[in-house]
Amino acid sequence: MGLPSLKAGKNMTTSSSSPSPGSNLSCHHGTAAENAQRIRREWDHLDSYDRALYLDAVETAIERGLHTRFAAYHCDTTAEIQAHDTCAFYPWHRLFILAYENMLRSLEPRFACLTLPFWDLHRDYAKQQSSSHACRSYGTCSRMINDLGGLVANDELEERTFFGQSSGSEGGWWHFGPPVQNLRDDHNHAGIVRYDVWYDPIPSEAGILRVENVARLFAKKNRIDFWEALHHGVHDAVHDTLGGFMRTPASVVDPLFMPWHSTMDLFDYIWEACHSSATGNDTTAMLFHYDANRDKEKCTYSTKAEKFFPNFSLSQDEAYMILDNTTDVRKDPYIGQFFSQPLELAGQWKIANLDVHHRFRYTNIPENFHEALENNPQACPNGLGAILNDAEGKGASDEHPLTYRQPPDFSDEELRACKEDWMDQAQVYYAAIDAAVTLETKTPSPQVAHSPLVASNPNPSTSKKMEFVRCILFEAMDRDTIERWAIDSNAFLTQVVQNQRYDTHPMCRWLLSAAPVGIPDTTTHHKPLPKDPSSPPFHLSENIFHTPDGDITHSHAPSAHRGGTGESASLFCVGSMIVVLIYLLS
Repeated sequence: MGLPSLKAGKNMTTSSSSPSPGSNLSCHHGTAAENAQRIRREWDHLDSYDRALYLDAVETAIERGLHTRFAAYHCDTTAEIQAHDTCAFYPWHRLFILAYENMLRSLEPRFACLTLPFWDLHRDYAKQQSSSHACRSYGTCSRMINDLGGLVANDELEERTFFGQSSGSEGGWWHFGPPVQNLRDDHNHAGIVRYDVWYDPIPSEAGILRVENVARLFAKKNRIDFWEALHHGVHDAVHDTLGGFMRTPASVVDPLFMPWHSTMDLFDYIWEACHSSATGNDTTAMLFHYDANRDKEKCTYSTKAEKFFPNFSLSQDEAYMILDNTTDVRKDPYIGQFFSQPLELAGQWKIANLDVHHRFRYTNIPENFHEALENNPQACPNGLGAILNDAEGKGASDEHPLTYRQPPDFSDEELRACKEDWMDQAQVYYAAIDAAVTLETKTPSPQVAHSPLVASNPNPSTSKKMEFVRCILFEAMDRDTIERWAIDSNAFLTQVVQNQRYDTHPMCRWLLSAAPVGIPDTTTHHKPLPKDPSSPPFHLSENIFHTPDGDITHSHAPSAHRGGTGESASLFCVGSMIVVLIYLLS
């Protein structure tokens, strides 16, 4: 099906007085708007609904081309130097991930309160190092690794290229799980590449998060020294050992990038809460101490940085986010609207001073920080009360606790009933497509033409498509994904059947090929996406259903959880059948 183009947003060079789409004011949890702030939580503490919601938001950003548009700016040669070879590392990335977070929150009303999760790396590293040998690697110790891209069973060493940056093929394994199944590289190849996370261990640099090391790390009185200990230590080690794109300037394409940098902000959030106003070490005076003309060795770390930013000033310079030295991110027609905050690096120095549209805090503070910082005035002069949140997510400065959705409570029987209903919906939909083809002298209209994902067999039979649907439902998808589709009654028909989001899933794609049933087709099929970062990204603002006459009906996905009894499950799972019947009767 043809997809409508993304409409360019306004060129924005605005200050914080003009809030970005997705700002805190779009979600203030029932508190006064002036008290709004985003609450970031640890991935394993999210219920299955919120994990699925996050995956769906990232998938949507990928399909609209916005995800890779952000990656283009991080991959820009000059921007990459300022962001990684100077002491601007922390404020530069803080600006960047806040804008990405705004973008996700703006995509649909149901994403309005979504935040970037963080990763409790120490917990997973401790499991790996335990005497019980509970796990041995990234993939066996960390749920986040499994959930964001998956541990796809394949025996292919793969290579991908984004913005001319190669993932490298040595030891690289193809990952195709949600949310990256429709992420396309420069050559239109799907998925991402990482090292063998099933066997590769979490690196020893994660040991900096042991209790005794946290105490020493947080005792640093100089904030930039603290930043650099993390930047050139555990931050770089995780990027390098995950491999693939995570070790390149194109690392943003990997969905692990944003949670990992949210984790880096967690560390600085805790340091600031512990030290702010206690020692005067986060004052503007310290910013001037790191001007290049005073102490450039401390703020530029490479000859490239000295060449491109010879007079770099943390107190006066802006974050350099200019694509190919031509497009300022604030004027980018697709993502500029999400960079409404000023780009001055000094404005990102102190989290507590962020404006009402962008301020954030964390809950689910990892236990190792509790142990290291409690009753430790050297490491945390302000005390733990400055950072800890109660079980409801209420912070010390909040007047009202946050309320979160209850997790879904689907039984196995309810999910099976949903799967059977979805099979029926798919059968009705494909029958309607066949009828439309017959009415149009067996020539499909542009609206119902099959995806180029199955180019070797552009018109697979209904029986093959139904076998593919059964494979997706009963073999390929994990429980969290099935629950996500059950929560949103239109999601399965829209994502799997209409938009063919999963047509290249490695477990099932061969069922759509021209090869006889039972014989996998190893041909790789690709769905065209914009290759040039300046090309308009695809846009799916609504669930669009084309009728045989070319009419379009719109179905907006509900955001509320509608679980419950088997009877209610059957009712909400068949909600999309109404749309199919409208199709047949039109």
